[in-house]
Amino acid sequence: MSSFAPAAWCIDSLCTPAKFRLPGVPEAVRQARFPFRLLRYWFMHEALRAEGLRRAGGRFEVTEIGLDVGQMLAFSRDTLAHRGEPLPWTRWSGLDCQPQWDALRAAGYDEVACIDLDLPEQLAARPAGSCDAIVLLHVLERAWWERRLRARARPRGHVSVISPQRVRDWGDALALETEWLAGAFFMRRKGNPLENQAWWLRANLAFGRRFPGWPGEIYWGWRKPAAG
Repeated sequence: MSSFAPAAWCIDSLCTPAKFRLPGVPEAVRQARFPFRLLRYWFMHEALRAEGLRRAGGRFEVTEIGLDVGQMLAFSRDTLAHRGEPLPWTRWSGLDCQPQWDALRAAGYDEVACIDLDLPEQLAARPAGSCDAIVLLHVLERAWWERRLRARARPRGHVSVISPQRVRDWGDALALETEWLAGAFFMRRKGNPLENQAWWLRANLAFGRRFPGWPGEIYWGWRKPAAG
């Protein structure tokens, strides 16, 4: 790709107090200045923030699929509040096969619906054009992990796999442009003192851009082509 959006994003999002309020995060992860295990939220947050700026205050409705207890929305809300920035979205809805209703209400979702991704007709029943951005975070897994995933799969567990080529193939099949695609890191270890260094994060992001197929996490952004 001629441009790589994440290279221009603000890595300071990982330094905000938002990370200390996320449930289920080990203390060693919270204490790192740039915790790699929270890069999943950073990628999505900065992509949505950039899209909100692009829309310049117009309608921007987000639908998140696969919610757990609402960590993604909580991270974005807290990070923006710390920066003193307004919410870039006008509405944030969530879809999950087993919604944890109390936690999701507390996280601030405008709507939560119960939908099973194994039943495509349920997604098809959603109103057309009902959102401007779709977020799927930790819903799909990497190909090298497939054998272990399927061996221990449980109802509602992870069984899907993903690779850079599959991302591009899906985008082509859906007539979507792949704006950017990247791995997140070369090496990740809980409590690594290097995760306090901005240069280490930038070096890992650069590696992920060059080698998105390296085992670990992969992120990408698709967009509908402009009309005409």
